[in-house]
Amino acid sequence: MTRRIAIRNAMIIAAGASLLPACHWEESGGIVLKNIPITGTQQKLLAALTDAIIPTDKNFIGAADMNAHEFTLIMLDDCASPDDQEKFAAGLKSFDIACKDKYGQSFGKISPLQKQNLLTALETKKEMPEDAIRFYATVKRYTLQCFTSSKNYMNDVLHYKMVPGSNFNGCVKV
Repeated sequence: MTRRIAIRNAMIIAAGASLLPACHWEESGGIVLKNIPITGTQQKLLAALTDAIIPTDKNFIGAADMNAHEFTLIMLDDCASPDDQEKFAAGLKSFDIACKDKYGQSFGKISPLQKQNLLTALETKKEMPEDAIRFYATVKRYTLQCFTSSKNYMNDVLHYKMVPGSNFNGCVKV
């Protein structure tokens, strides 16, 4: 009987050991991408950047509330060419290095004033690497696309009505 228990315990340990490499202990982000190699810290940097582009206000939601960084990553992963995906990944690294060189910290850890100064430098294309400028333009484009196509923006800002309501008048002379 003890031999059966020993064999059973050995099988359980072997199965656990074979599953252990699948348990990835690195901090992962919110989404899994197929084509773009992005870590969890880079996803957090991207989330901080989209929040700096469209910040949350007390009157209205911002890009962080809509998960615009996830929209950006999914659009790039699914719709961009492999060359554009490589340029995006290189631009992300270049942006992070430029931020660390200028302020000594990652983008998520600097003050809002420093974030604004860095974004102004990117907008005016002064003292910034070309990869970082291209990366910022891509992130800004997809952030604005996510924000302006959201339900909250359409209903609260544009006052979009999907179906004509009580103000519909079908008998209008043309």
